[in-house]
Order: sequence, then structure tokens, then C-alpha cells
Amino acid sequence: MTLPSFDLRVAIEHLSAKDPLLAKVIEGAAEFRIRSDADESPYEVLLKSIAYQSISGKAATTIFGRIKALGSGGRAPSPDEMLRLRKSVLRKAGLSGAKIVAMKDLARKTIDGVVPSHDEAEKMADEELVERLTAVPGIGAWTVEMFLIFRLG
Repeated sequence: MTLPSFDLRVAIEHLSAKDPLLAKVIEGAAEFRIRSDADESPYEVLLKSIAYQSISGKAATTIFGRIKALGSGGRAPSPDEMLRLRKSVLRKAGLSGAKIVAMKDLARKTIDGVVPSHDEAEKMADEELVERLTAVPGIGAWTVEMFLIFRLG
């Protein structure tokens, strides 16, 4: 099933024309913009998602900062770097055993092409992307849906 393209401006104009009360609310609201780091690959976005699962934002920020310090150039470890990191190093950074397994599997699946590049992901149907990415332990449908919204817009 191919969805029609979405134009936010057209939708706003349509809703405003149909409902004068809603038009006032829309007029007073700040413009909606999705902010994302355009340089982050799906691998990096999902790696961060795994790190942030089920813990407070402050703790996750600290732990993910330690993970990034293990990579090169101030970025999270590349898939190859992640596979070379010893579990003890990742545990010391604050990751649970389950998150280590998930991150290493994400790295493997990225190298194997299961996790697509950003350009490939943009061309895929949502359902296909959900199916492929949920094959990684620790990544569920909700995580992929957030990826679709906040990274692919």
C-alpha cells in the first residue's frame, strides 16, 4: 500500500478552513518542526535508542556519553568498533548485559545489511522497515515507529 504524500501546509490550510476555532488554535501555535541530527545513521539512532531504554534520561545521557567516548571522532562506536569492544568495557560504561547483546547484534545486522542506510530506509515501506529492524533484540515496533517519525520525518 502506497500512502499519499503529506504536505503539512496543505493539511493546516484544510483544517483551518474547515473549523474557525481550530484555525485560531493553529494560528497561535508554534510551527511544528522535527529536529534531528541529519548526520546520524539509522545504526547510530538505534544504538542511542537501545542505550536510553528503561532508564532515566539523565542516567541514559551519562551512559551514552561513555559509549560515545569509546568510538572515534566523538561519535558512537561504528559497527566494526562495537563488535571489537569487550563486554567488560561496555559493562563498565554502564550497559546491562541485555543492552550489550542488543548493541552488538545491531552492529552485526548493520554490517550484514539488515539495518539499512538512511537513503535505503527512506525508500522502504514502513512495514518492511519495522520487520527488518525488529529482528534486532531490544528494538521493538515502537522504537522503529519513533525512528520513522523523528529520523525519517
